[in-house]
Amino acid sequence: MATLQERISEPLQAFSQHLSPEQVLEALSKNIGIEYTEVDTSDWTFIEKNCPVSIADIYSGFLKFRFSMKTFETQRFKEKSAKFFCEYLNNDGDGNERYRLGFENPTIIVLKRNEDSKLHHGLKKSFTWGFYLNGFDFYREQNGQLVDITPSEKQFENLYKARQAKERSRKAAHLDKKGFFKDLPPHQRKILG
Repeated sequence: MATLQERISEPLQAFSQHLSPEQVLEALSKNIGIEYTEVDTSDWTFIEKNCPVSIADIYSGFLKFRFSMKTFETQRFKEKSAKFFCEYLNNDGDGNERYRLGFENPTIIVLKRNEDSKLHHGLKKSFTWGFYLNGFDFYREQNGQLVDITPSEKQFENLYKARQAKERSRKAAHLDKKGFFKDLPPHQRKILG
């Protein structure tokens, strides 16, 4: 694992982000623009109504997909209406967790699992935050690429709260599925969950 100083001194590294076929189909059903290209090329083409890409092509593995920059303003407008400063969005095609951070010009932070990664001890609450944030490398989503970053202390705090809320929601959904809440009146459910 690289030390903080090594990570700062390294040039920015970008990693490709892959959209799964399910994410591509969901985005298309919601009129979110998608671009495609053949694997190992960078000739991106916008998917339109008369596009020669079929569902079989989407699942073939010979094409890669990304969100279109042509619809970036539309996506940004939708993200502005978000309720919290930092919140969990979804998992990307590689299973990495995506979080929106900010209201006006939101940043998408991607948490990529790496069991050897630990928060540095210079943070005020590294022990508390470590429970939810150790074991991840942090990246910023930028133009379809993942750029390695070191979040600020404020960003760590917001990511911690968003990750904590996500886990609590997942646990409450599991308890609800098992019937834990079925005998409780609605006002008590709100207090518990």
